[in-house]
Amino acid sequence: LVSPPDVIEPAFGVLSLEAHVQAAADVEATLLLVVDSGLGFDLDTPEDVDRLGVETIARLVRLGSLPVTAIAREPVTAEAAGA
Repeated sequence: LVSPPDVIEPAFGVLSLEAHVQAAADVEATLLLVVDSGLGFDLDTPEDVDRLGVETIARLVRLGSLPVTAIAREPVTAEAAGA
C-alpha cells in the first residue's frame, strides 16, 4: 500500500523490494515491511505464474482480471475458466 499513491514509482522484477525500500528512503517516506506469504506473492517470472496453478488462473479469468492468453502457460479450457 502506497499513500499517497504517487509518493514513489512502482518497481518490478527480481530486485523490486530493494528498489521500493530505496525509493521510500529517497523521499523520507515511512516504510512498514509486512512479511506475509499471501501478500508477498509476486509475479515477476514465468515460474511465478506456474506457482499460481490452473485453478487460480481460471478464477482470475472468470473475474475478468487477466486475459487467458496473457498468463496461461498451459491451456485453460473454457470449462476451467467458467465460460
